[in-house]
Amino acid sequence: MDKHTIDRISETVSRSKLNEQEQAELLGLLGKLRGEIETLAQTNSLDAQSIAGLAVASTNEAVRENPRPEVLEPSLDALTNSAKALEISHPSLVRVVNSICMMLSNIGI
Repeated sequence: MDKHTIDRISETVSRSKLNEQEQAELLGLLGKLRGEIETLAQTNSLDAQSIAGLAVASTNEAVRENPRPEVLEPSLDALTNSAKALEISHPSLVRVVNSICMMLSNIGI
């Protein structure tokens, strides 16, 4: 995983239309995701890269000026399904991803 992937997502969130509370909550979740992805990357770098990439795509779409549900929903589904495959080996990663997806879904509505 590119070490700066989560940093780029965080910068996008910081520049977004989200209010301060939403930004703070999403940035906190992204911080947790960073740790979970770093742990996963130690044993499975491909899954870590996949989840990080899907998180970037989902976040970028959710925080854009006019989110497109037809793009956001499949992106969030892909992120959720990618993490779900790791539910037994990395349950905390799945919880963080689910929290991020829920928040992004609510923001993108």
